[in-house]
Amino acid sequence: MCTSLFLWDQHPTLLFLLAFNRDEFLARKTEPAQFWLDWPNLLAGRDEERGGTWLGMTTGGRFAMLTNFREVAHDVVKYAPSRGALTTDFLKGQSQPLQYLEGLQAEAYNGFNLIVGDFQQHKLAYFSNRSGQAPHELSPGLYGISNGVLESKWPKVEAGKARLRFLLDQTTNVQQLDAETVFQTVMGDTAKVNQNEHLPQTGMSVEIEQLMSSIFIEPCELKGAAYGTRSQTLLLVQRDGVAQLHEHSRPAQRPEEDSCFPWVKVNHTFSWG
Repeated sequence: MCTSLFLWDQHPTLLFLLAFNRDEFLARKTEPAQFWLDWPNLLAGRDEERGGTWLGMTTGGRFAMLTNFREVAHDVVKYAPSRGALTTDFLKGQSQPLQYLEGLQAEAYNGFNLIVGDFQQHKLAYFSNRSGQAPHELSPGLYGISNGVLESKWPKVEAGKARLRFLLDQTTNVQQLDAETVFQTVMGDTAKVNQNEHLPQTGMSVEIEQLMSSIFIEPCELKGAAYGTRSQTLLLVQRDGVAQLHEHSRPAQRPEEDSCFPWVKVNHTFSWG
């Protein structure tokens, strides 16, 4: 369960901006964002259990990100293929974004939202296997998505978009955008929905919907295990061919360990294109 806010082709110096919170069970082993030894031009975090990733970018300007679609337990296929491979397959391939999405055997997977892009070709495309719509390219704009389809106006998504827009309206170049301010005021927002009627209707209990209703999810119990926001990623793709990735991540921890485990911060600046 994640929250993704992104600006596409609507800023003087930024081609693309992404603010992404990944929510996961605290015990799930995950590698922080780094260039992969087995694929040196690919920068991404890595799920150690299945080997895939939730978001990544290559030095060639390819980009992919994924969020799961929130479904009740009886709709989830236990042995479905890993959705994390959807991102890595695109990042390692050469297909155009729309072509890649149209070629997926999407019905084999549990619910997902997938956004892929080729920044050299100036293309960004979206597909969900739960939307009932065909893959399509995205026009310039500010977008937000969590674990519903892209058109869903979940309260935390709309709040995050408003906060991000406020910060962006005060900048004309990337140097004026302070990464830590984005982490704290946008991605670090712990405010929950205070009126149940505004919660998403996903088939989950009101109690779970409340727990998941903030952009940043503080450690809590979900399905009998510790759960919360595990990583926060800010990706800035400049029009001049420079990209920056800033990530704060919480290492995997056993249930008996202190939930205030220190976060790991990594920063990467690289050329793309």
